[in-house]
Amino acid sequence: MMALGQEERGEAEAARAAYQLVIESGHPDYAPAAALNLGCLLEVHGELEGARAAYQAAVDFDHPEESPLAEFDLGCLLGRMGDVEGEVAAYRRVIESGHAGHGPKAAYNLGYVLREQGDHDGARAAYQISIDSGHPRWAPVAAFNLGVMLSDLDDRAGAEAAYRFAVESGHPHYAPDAGYNLGLCYERWGDVHAARAAYQAVVDSGHPKADDAREAMDDLPRL
Repeated sequence: MMALGQEERGEAEAARAAYQLVIESGHPDYAPAAALNLGCLLEVHGELEGARAAYQAAVDFDHPEESPLAEFDLGCLLGRMGDVEGEVAAYRRVIESGHAGHGPKAAYNLGYVLREQGDHDGARAAYQISIDSGHPRWAPVAAFNLGVMLSDLDDRAGAEAAYRFAVESGHPHYAPDAGYNLGLCYERWGDVHAARAAYQAVVDSGHPKADDAREAMDDLPRL
């Protein structure tokens, strides 16, 4: 697409005009992609209302790939603009689209936003959607964040299950982090043996968190 080349060369106005021409063509594949790219371009340049309109145009094309991504980007933009209700609605629509990649990502974002709003039940349900998707990137981070939230809420069974999912996912970052947090939880719950095992797994991973896990393990009471 010519507009992409213009955008890469810093020719924003020319790229904008080219994207608009493609959008107006109504091409079933290129038009929604152009609307999405125009939204990204306008957002980068601080034209948030224009970006909002462009993302919405991409959504309205109802393209199986471009529209869910545009809806996700619209949700992020609305959050940036302080429209939490619109952000939440956009993420829900992405989830409802059933897109295998964008749905789990939107569910994670939805969980985070609802948690920030104090809606713990809604956040838990959203995080669980992402976890249940089994997505290799978003399921582990959703499980980790669910574990943090449930630990803060003193839900031992829920926190343990969420952290264990993240650990067992083998994610290079969130598995060791979840293992470390799980060790902290076991300490708080008085289960020294389980805490030691959780910390040891983090140490064995070689992750940067290993030093913290080793120190925490050394501080455990000897049984």
